[in-house]
Amino acid sequence: MARLIVSPGTAQARQVVLKEGVIRIGRGPANDVTIEDGSVSGSHCQLIVSNEAVLIRDVGSTNGTCVNGTPVVETNLQPGQSIQLGTVQLLFEPDPPSASEGLPGTPGLPSVPPTPLSSQGGRTAARLRIAHETEPPAVPEPAPEPVLVPDQDSSAAAVHGPANAHCKYHPRSIARWVCTRCQKTYCDLCVTIRGSGADGQKYCRNCMIACSPLHVTFEPVKERTFFSELPRAVVYPFRGAGVLMLIGAMIVFAALDFMSRGIIGLLMRAVALGYVFAFAQNIIHTTASGDDKMPTLPAMEGLFSNFFRLAVTALMAFGPALVVAYFTIAQEESAAGIALIPAVVFGCLYFPMGFLAVAIKDNVMACNPLVVVPSIVRVPLEYIVTAVLLAGVFFLRWKGDTLSGQLGHKALMTSSMSEMFLLFGFRMFWAFFSVYLLTVTMRVLGLLYLTKRDRLGW
Repeated sequence: MARLIVSPGTAQARQVVLKEGVIRIGRGPANDVTIEDGSVSGSHCQLIVSNEAVLIRDVGSTNGTCVNGTPVVETNLQPGQSIQLGTVQLLFEPDPPSASEGLPGTPGLPSVPPTPLSSQGGRTAARLRIAHETEPPAVPEPAPEPVLVPDQDSSAAAVHGPANAHCKYHPRSIARWVCTRCQKTYCDLCVTIRGSGADGQKYCRNCMIACSPLHVTFEPVKERTFFSELPRAVVYPFRGAGVLMLIGAMIVFAALDFMSRGIIGLLMRAVALGYVFAFAQNIIHTTASGDDKMPTLPAMEGLFSNFFRLAVTALMAFGPALVVAYFTIAQEESAAGIALIPAVVFGCLYFPMGFLAVAIKDNVMACNPLVVVPSIVRVPLEYIVTAVLLAGVFFLRWKGDTLSGQLGHKALMTSSMSEMFLLFGFRMFWAFFSVYLLTVTMRVLGLLYLTKRDRLGW
């Protein structure tokens, strides 16, 4: 089975097994293969994999795509050819070597068994995030190690591992070996080799005990659909450290809202809205990459550019309604008032998809009608449900904010301490609930892209 070796010859080398279909490669988290490097475009290139050939196609990247040092727009890959995306090197291999062979032309990268990726409708559904050489891969806390039972029928004393077993210290790599004492699983980079060639024995670096070959089985990834994932969006903000993230976001939003009053109120209001955009974009990106836990709070940087993206998106959606309102009120043209309601409805339908496009592509030009309108047409049922949910949530937040403001004013006027604490307690509860509603709506938008990105065609 064909595969790509990313950053060959380095300690961070990774392999991507290529199954039939279209595989998208780029820096953006919504790609099938994500390469986090500044020289790689958000959507850099595509691999079209079939039984006959593997075709690589550049999709308008900034730094271009090179095969064996020659810039290409579209070409068939040949065995052993090198691919360069920006400054990142990849190697195309049609068939993986056997367990006793090294990878030709890629020193430092031992053979690794292919990792089947599940597919949906001929398109690659699994995702692999690959860090650049200069950044060591993050190592999350590994799951408890299962007890492994030796395979009595294997002459090589192989061991059957759990489904989709990965290396303890390189969670992105499939495990190849298991220590018979500590029962930990390792890839080829994490064992000590004594001897040379095919006769070299693999030893655990911690126990210094000979390791046994590991047979790993693979379980297909369950298909995720928009309507099956939609109910889980309600509990999404409470997964992992989600409650702490909600409380932190509530405090940040309250502080920015408080500072937005006074002489520099407009400036601080722009900062606050920019932070809201960054918070929402983080949720959409992590959802689009298949993550089911809340992301960390965004940094306080680039807030004015975020506000600009949000403002342009809102203007594209509700600009027609503002023009109609101007002619209705300022020019006193009653005929224009008839078109006001359709213009507002158009804005409510246009804004969610425009916001999603800008958040995914991280480019304000993505909210233009040539992108937004065709995308709405491609997923009409799912998008109507999404738009109605978002409209209902924003209406609820508007009514709640109005009531909260009135109760806050009343709390300052009352002489009863118990009533004051009760009113302020309600305001705190509504502030938390408001952030919760924002998180759920952004999760729904992310699920729309995650489950329908093939149809959207971005």
